[in-house]
This record gives sequence, structure tokens and C-alpha cells, in this order.
Amino acid sequence: MPIKFRTLALLSLGALALPAAAESYNPSWYGLAGVNVQQADKDWNTDKVRLGGGIKLGLPLSQSFDLQINLSQGRSAEDDRKYHQTLGGADLLYMFSRGSVRPFLLAGMGSEHDKYEDSTVSKSKSAFSLDVGSGVQVFFTDRIFAQADARYVHGFVNEDRWGRKNNGNGLYALSVGYVFGEAPKAAPVVAPAPVEAPAPAPVVEAPAPVPVPEPVFEKTTLSASELFAFDKAELKADQPKLDQIAAVIGRHGHTEQVLVTGYTDRLGSTKYNLTLSKKRAEAVKTYLVSKGVAANRIETVGKGKADPVAACTGVKKRVALIECLAPNRRVEVAPITITRRVK
Repeated sequence: MPIKFRTLALLSLGALALPAAAESYNPSWYGLAGVNVQQADKDWNTDKVRLGGGIKLGLPLSQSFDLQINLSQGRSAEDDRKYHQTLGGADLLYMFSRGSVRPFLLAGMGSEHDKYEDSTVSKSKSAFSLDVGSGVQVFFTDRIFAQADARYVHGFVNEDRWGRKNNGNGLYALSVGYVFGEAPKAAPVVAPAPVEAPAPAPVVEAPAPVPVPEPVFEKTTLSASELFAFDKAELKADQPKLDQIAAVIGRHGHTEQVLVTGYTDRLGSTKYNLTLSKKRAEAVKTYLVSKGVAANRIETVGKGKADPVAACTGVKKRVALIECLAPNRRVEVAPITITRRVK
């Protein structure tokens, strides 16, 4: 396969491999000017290429197609043989993209003027031509870009003097382009006016229920005469106050420990009174446990005749003295706050 066909095929495959883009295009005219090299048909026997040039005028027709009108010259030589071709025509470009990199395929028609001379002859001929090719445009800004393209130009020479009917040349061009107009600006997107939501109906809050105050567990002092017979440690049958205390302690699970303290009056010996007060505290504990309070939450202590609340000085008769000292005979039930050391 001749080199010009291989090059043209590779450029076409490269253009097809690039992804298409959906960007909008600028419909303004643009101009191109650049240089080219020509690979002449082998029948001209001029294998050494010479630098040529050309100009183009282009117009985007749609998102996918451009029209380019072109005029170019190509030259080649070999020893005293010189070949010169002038091309003029129009090409239709299929654009794969309208982004900053725009690969394309092209096909067109026009006319060519061929001139050949050597040491013995000088001939020229104009003919109809067709061309196909591919290329790419690279935009550096919105209006300045470069274009590289390669095409195969087939001329219908039909010249008996040259002994040939057709002529096929390769042409490779590199041009710099300029877009004459700016791309139309997109109409601003007007956001729809916000729709005001109807004002929400006022929320009528139901009145909060009035909480029922919960009994607070605090220190409670019970008269020994309500709990025990005089000089005894056995609880009487009905104990509504102890029932209430047990219920409150049960609801206050955060109260870890309860202290039950028994007291006596000053009548009797110190040892006897200590024993009696301890027994009375233990009796209260036993009753609370029977009502559901955990035994390990209750601590008991007997203090005998300590911490009196009534002195009863000057009372001599025993019956009167026993009645006067009644407040000292008592049992106290109180919550204990436990403080733990944080490890």
C-alpha cells in the first residue's frame, strides 16, 4: 500500500476512535492559512517533496458538518524534473466533536491544475478532481485554533500527451485558524418563581398532664410506742407507716442503702438499752424485707439511750417519767448516700 494511503487510513481510524462531544457550535465564518507537503503520484517521477501553502474559508453548517472552501499549491521535484499542482474546491467535513479537540472526516470536489517540466518538455493541464481525507482541529481559545489534515486527491487528467488518464496525489496540511464571530450567548435560565406554601394551621397543643408528685424518701422518725409495747422488741400487728416506707423505698431504686436506727430512753442499764434498741432496729428491717425491700439494702444500728430529744429533769414518779421520756424511744429510717471512689 503506498504511504499516502496508509497515512490517510491511520488518520481516519484515529478520528473515529475519539469520543463525540455534545457541545454547542459557533456558526460564524472562520479562515485558515498554513503550509502543506505533497506526495506526488509515482508516475511523475518526482519523489522529493517541496513545501507548499494554502488558505481555507470555513463555515459551520450544523452541529455535525462544516463547509470549507480551499485553495492550495503543492510541489515536488527529482533532479531536473519538477511537478507543481494547484488545487481549488470545496470540502464537506463531518465533525465528531464540538469541544476543544474536534476530529473530522472530509470529502470534496474541485479542480486541479497540473504542471510538469523537465529538461525537454513543459506541459500543463486542468482537470476535475475529487478528494477524501481526515483531520483534527484543536482550539486554544474560543476563536484561535489549529487544523491538521491529510487527503487523497484524485484528478481526472485524461491527457493523451502525458500518456495517462488519472492522477492521484497525497496532500498533508497544517494551518492556523481564526473564527470571525463570537459564539451566541445562551439565554439566561430564569428560575421559576417560588410557590409560596400555604401557612400551616396553628397547632393547638394539648395541655400537659399535671404530674402527680411522687412521695420523697427522706428521714422518717417512728415512735416506739406505735411499733412496740413498752420494753419489748416485737412489732405490733398493724404497721401502716412501715408499709408506706417500704413502698417508697421500692420506687426509689437509686437509693442504694437504708439505715434503720433504734433508740431507748435512759431507764435501765446502758448494755440492756443497747441490746433492746438493736433488736427493735432488726425487727423493723425484717418487716421491710417481708414487704419486698432487698435485705442487702438495709443496715441496722442500735444506739440505746444516746441522742435524747427529751430530758424530763425534775420528774420523779416512774409513771410520769416513762410518759415524759416517750419521744426518746423511737426508730429512725433514713436513706444513705453512698460515695464510691472512681478508679
